[in-house]
Amino acid sequence: MNRAFAEQSPALVLAERIAADLNAGNHVPGEVVASLPALYARHNVGRPVLRQALRILEERGVAALRRGAGGGLVALPPSPAYAGRALSIVIESGLQDLADMGLLLEAIDSYFYLHHVPRLSPADCEQLRDLVRRFNRLSDEEFVKVKAHHQLAVAIRAAVGDPVIALLEKAAYECALDLIPYSVTLRNDRRDSPAWQVTLDTVEALVAGDTARLLDCQKRQRAIMEASWGADAEPALVGEGFGGGRDYLNARSQAERIVREILRDIRRLNWVAGERISSAVDLVRRFRTTPDAVRQAVIILQQYGVIAVEKGRGGGLYVATLDRAGMLDAARGYLGAAGVGASAKPLGGVLLHLGLTAMVDAERRAPGSLARAAGLRSDASVNVQGNGTAALLAQLCGNSVFATLVEMATPWLAAIGGHEHDRALLAALAAGDLALARRWWMDACRAVLG
Repeated sequence: MNRAFAEQSPALVLAERIAADLNAGNHVPGEVVASLPALYARHNVGRPVLRQALRILEERGVAALRRGAGGGLVALPPSPAYAGRALSIVIESGLQDLADMGLLLEAIDSYFYLHHVPRLSPADCEQLRDLVRRFNRLSDEEFVKVKAHHQLAVAIRAAVGDPVIALLEKAAYECALDLIPYSVTLRNDRRDSPAWQVTLDTVEALVAGDTARLLDCQKRQRAIMEASWGADAEPALVGEGFGGGRDYLNARSQAERIVREILRDIRRLNWVAGERISSAVDLVRRFRTTPDAVRQAVIILQQYGVIAVEKGRGGGLYVATLDRAGMLDAARGYLGAAGVGASAKPLGGVLLHLGLTAMVDAERRAPGSLARAAGLRSDASVNVQGNGTAALLAQLCGNSVFATLVEMATPWLAAIGGHEHDRALLAALAAGDLALARRWWMDACRAVLG
């Protein structure tokens, strides 16, 4: 059997069918598109299958069930939840160094601080201060339980309502949950942690519109993150540990803990398609849980195209051929539904800053590596993956996160730069002139940013 296309669960097939119907219907958020009896009649399925399908649709942010009189399946506004999770899995499949995720967060912050902070209203800033006051009234236990630190970090960037930032923030957060052990994240989630103090300072710098102070907070936060990675990055990426969900105690449910542990198993297997992971029976024993929790975890992973299921003797769960194109399409679909197609400026802005930080980081890790990579590119006219200068720079830097985001951005930003920028960028890097190379990259992005 081709495990890339092994049998999907009936609930997942049904969810995709309903999602396609909703997309074709162009329903507005909040509209009741079908009653529960109508869904049963139309799709001719049992209650358990429909219930699971509706759970998948809700997780994807497509639709949710409203109970009571006048209820039914309700269309939801665009949400980055499913798209961000899909993007995070694509990123994880090629990630070699946790520091690359730090570069993404730095690029998000840089774009946010320089382009969005000046536009925040006094009311927006006061709402953030109110949130800080509310969190500081919580007990230490409640503070950690509600993930107050993460909530505030998300609220800071959500204040501008930028779907690009929302998507990338979600992807980075999901990667962090998968790759960084809970024992590490817990240290930074506490109220008495240096990380919380930096976030509080960030809020006040944001209120004041103090860009220099914001960038200083960014450096302090990055130093805290790198200190954590320095102690735990190898176990986090390689997957050393005991399993059983103990590293994912902050997961929302047992099914989610199982999902994250299976992803860890897949990383141990180097994402090689066809490798056997386990059986459902083994997972029930391993996690001391119910078959239903394992079933839900399997369905979640199937919808992201991560695993294949084979039934019968010798069957079980296998690593699937990663549906990279499908998952990137999910991210593009969210951005399109959220209106990014009308303006690629936010996406281009984040890529601009990511390219700048990737160049500096590549040279910091291995001095002279950019010059050597540029020297090997004798034909500057070759258009890498149809993405022009952006893809060329990602390839030279060897940054998988940057390369993934460039690939995702293809429909909007394929025209970044051109042959002139390719040649000039390669020449500057080959000569070891990083400053001029950064300037040529900024010039290549000018057409997108305006």
